[in-house]
Amino acid sequence: MRAVNLYYLSGISNERLFSDYENILSGRNGVTRIRRADQTALRSLLKALKRNGLTDLSLYDGFFFSFIIDHIGKEFDLLKVRSDRSAVLNIELKSQEIEPDRIGKQLLQNRYYLNTISSEIFSFTYVSSDRRFYTLDRGGRLTECGVEDLIRAMRTFTSFEPEDLSRHFHASDFIISPISSPERFLSSQYFLTNQQMFYRKELQVAIAAKKEEALFLGITGEPGTGKTLLLFDLAKNLGEKHRILLIHGAALSPGHLVLNAALPSVTIVPIRDVTEEFLEESSCDVILVDESQRLYQVGFDRIVSFVLSRGLSCIFVYDPSQVLSVPEKERDISSQIELLCGKSICSLSSRLRNNPESAAFVSNLFNLKSRTAKYRYENITLLRAASQEEEELLLSYITRKGYVFCGMENMRDLIGQEFDNVVVTLDSSFFYDSAGLLTAAPRKDNAWLPDRVLYQNVSRCRENLCLIVTQNDKVFRKICGILLPPGK
Repeated sequence: MRAVNLYYLSGISNERLFSDYENILSGRNGVTRIRRADQTALRSLLKALKRNGLTDLSLYDGFFFSFIIDHIGKEFDLLKVRSDRSAVLNIELKSQEIEPDRIGKQLLQNRYYLNTISSEIFSFTYVSSDRRFYTLDRGGRLTECGVEDLIRAMRTFTSFEPEDLSRHFHASDFIISPISSPERFLSSQYFLTNQQMFYRKELQVAIAAKKEEALFLGITGEPGTGKTLLLFDLAKNLGEKHRILLIHGAALSPGHLVLNAALPSVTIVPIRDVTEEFLEESSCDVILVDESQRLYQVGFDRIVSFVLSRGLSCIFVYDPSQVLSVPEKERDISSQIELLCGKSICSLSSRLRNNPESAAFVSNLFNLKSRTAKYRYENITLLRAASQEEEELLLSYITRKGYVFCGMENMRDLIGQEFDNVVVTLDSSFFYDSAGLLTAAPRKDNAWLPDRVLYQNVSRCRENLCLIVTQNDKVFRKICGILLPPGK
């Protein structure tokens, strides 16, 4: 996507033509329809700037209009970045008057994301219905200002970055896992997506409105959609009025221990500690269960029975696709949760953890027919090992470079965590079937489902993924085909 000169758009009032022309100027990958309200607000802003003496057309140049950070769906109306990245100018457009608190909250949230580019952020909002301007001062306080303040800021942006603004945004900069980054979570260095905030409100309202009967709620979604972040955000907020018992469906990680010590109204325990005696002695009002699809039947039944007997609120977080063994698949706890919760299930759909390139590669890795020509997969490393000894040599080298090995041996310890750099291995049991789907022969020595384990492990990656294919040239060649640029 390229930066555009806003002046070129100032005289176009036809809604469809405005979008078409903007798409041509910005060189977007696909067709994007600019909202009518944004078009109207932009034309009003440009008129105000021209009326007040901003006639230098070069100062209208270099703006990214309706820019979106793909992997979280965060949108900015207008952005301009100095070529040396010493400052960023952000202008938000509103066609109708809204509460100042909402204006300030949006600009503060924008600063959080834009700080990955520069610490100097000029933040403005223009409301076209009454031609008002607002700005944030250095302390983050919202004040009403005049058009001359915006013009003064624009005059300091005589140089700008012309394209590829997306390269400044990385998932690891602002997508956090409360378990992998507990300190950032506890200091509230994160924001929820609109979908997460909507579901948080729905769940809080449901719990507040509950009478005497037990209440069962669910949160579901594929890996990387932000289920655990939403759950822990709920625990932190609900903990202001309730006593929370948060049950993790696997062993606790060091991050869990940090959160346990820092959240006074929240008690985090592994499922193995949840005995009948433990529940009877607990004084919780709300029970939250993470990784619920991994529960044994006896554990699931014990939790449900206790919630029913006490008339509590209970939220199960689960992902039907993330079953790792034949027994987990046969128990099908996910279906039991859905039967229990009925329509009270929040389905997260926006994939957050992976950047778009990684997400596209993972999709193609497991289904050869889902090939996309959009990415060159520069953050994917593919290695071939001719023997088990060579695999160990390569694995040692890659982990020394900062990659975290995610395999069948340590998967239980990694449940709920995510990492910037992940390395996985594929042995000779993997193959592509006639439909182009990656699968694996069953392991005679255990009940794990290798393809499901692999899917879970690659889904832990936020940025860079390395695959080591051992003694399996057929699969190695297929993955090479994915990584080759189209037409090669």
